[in-house]
Amino acid sequence: MSDNKKAKIFKVFIAGPFHAGKTTLVHFLDNKAQSVERTLPDGTTTTIVFDLGHVWWDGSDRMLSDEEAKANGTNPIRVMLMGSPGQIHMSPVREATSRGAQGVLFIVDSTAPGQLGHAIAIFEEVKSFLGKEVPMVIVANKQDLCNSMKADAMRNLMKIDSVEFIEGSALTGQGVREALLMLLKQIKEKCSQGS
Repeated sequence: MSDNKKAKIFKVFIAGPFHAGKTTLVHFLDNKAQSVERTLPDGTTTTIVFDLGHVWWDGSDRMLSDEEAKANGTNPIRVMLMGSPGQIHMSPVREATSRGAQGVLFIVDSTAPGQLGHAIAIFEEVKSFLGKEVPMVIVANKQDLCNSMKADAMRNLMKIDSVEFIEGSALTGQGVREALLMLLKQIKEKCSQGS
C-alpha cells in the first residue's frame, strides 16, 4: 500500500463467553496482536480489557501480510480485530470495545455445552449494542478436541438460524481464516448496499 493512499478500515468485533478461544483466535490471525490480560490462580490468563490485532484483506479471497499490503498497489482493506472479555460482568467493556464494529466473529467453545446459555446471553447483548442486522459468523471453536460438538448441533442447541456457523480451531487455525473471509464478504456487501 503506498503511503499517500489512506487504507479503508473494517472493524471486526470478536465476542463470546469466557475461555471460548477469542484471544487465541486473534493471535492466530495476527501474531503481533496485543492483549490486556491477567493471570488466574491456576496459571491460565484471561482477557480483562481487550485483544487488538489487524490483518489486511485484498477484497476477495486473500489475507495479506503487512509487507504484502505495503507492496500491494490496490490499496487493501485493513481489518482491525477487537477481542473482548467473556465474563458476564464485563458487559460495559464489551459495549465500549464493540463501538464502530461493522461485523462480529462470535466464538463458542464446542466442548462446553453447559456454557451455551452464557453464549446466547452475550450473543443477544452484542446484537443489542450493534443492531440486529450486524453481519455475524459464529465459530464453533475447539474442533481439534475429541469431545467437540459439530456446528449443526450447536446451531440447534442455540436456536440460531440466521447466522452462519463454521467449525474451527483457533489453536490449529482450522476454519479461522474461512470464517473471517465469510464475515468480511458480508460486511463488504452490506457496505456496498449503503447500509
